[in-house]
Amino acid sequence: MPRRVQPAGLLIVGRPAARRIGPYAVLGQHFAVTVDDTAIAGYLEQALASLATSSPPTVRWSVVDRAGADADHRFAVFRDGSLLFGCADRNHVVPLLLWWVNRTVCFETGHRVMVHAAVAAVDGRAVVLPAPQESGKTTLVAALVQDGLGYLTDEAAAFDPKTGMVDAYPKWLSLKPGSWALFPHLRPVLPPELAGFAEDQWHVVPDAVRPGAVVPSAEPAFVIAPRYRPGQSTSMEPMGRAESLSILAEEAFNLGRFGRAGFQALAGVVGRSECWRLTTGDLGEAVAAVRAVTG
Repeated sequence: MPRRVQPAGLLIVGRPAARRIGPYAVLGQHFAVTVDDTAIAGYLEQALASLATSSPPTVRWSVVDRAGADADHRFAVFRDGSLLFGCADRNHVVPLLLWWVNRTVCFETGHRVMVHAAVAAVDGRAVVLPAPQESGKTTLVAALVQDGLGYLTDEAAAFDPKTGMVDAYPKWLSLKPGSWALFPHLRPVLPPELAGFAEDQWHVVPDAVRPGAVVPSAEPAFVIAPRYRPGQSTSMEPMGRAESLSILAEEAFNLGRFGRAGFQALAGVVGRSECWRLTTGDLGEAVAAVRAVTG
């Protein structure tokens, strides 16, 4: 369990005044972040811009520079006063905080079935791309959005068990180094004091991919399970509904919260969707294959 600690670094005389950024809201999660490092605050403000809201926060994150403390844990992250972790490098604290925020949305959202999947949209129809990590979901959805599709998420499909719709989780796109050469224009333009935060991963706001790309919700119409295989030719093969349902269930973050109702919600998704398995080693061919089956 996280250890509850007063983030005293925010109160020490001589430190920069704490700056609150936000509030932000997504899928019922309302939060703000308090930071006493100007560079960290500036970067987080850019990365979280697509989640900005005017609603009051119910969860408060804090990033504290505890100069003079244990060097291995100088930068500490708190959630509602409880210490989550500390690290030595200020460049690492930002991706770790964003990871925790994302994890909270995926696992603690109680009114949507959350599935590890990227989601794009064509004319109000959701293209759900469920797959485990390192399958190329973010790369593919970034290319689809760049090609004109709407953006809902690169991480977690949020299925409403009552309506069957997919709601947007329009977080920053997390592009890893293997994708950078495909999207050189998406490299964050950062001043020197922020550049270190993008050394290992680019946190790209949706509007940078295509302005106005975010859509609030879409009706499930396609379930396409992508697999990236370097050097392999592109193939799009029909996938049975039982296999598609199994993939969605395996990739669900919080299915246990819903029990039978959650499983039925996912069964409803595949019941109204065309289901395919996409294997590809070429991003352009993958986009063309998705376009072909989605019309």
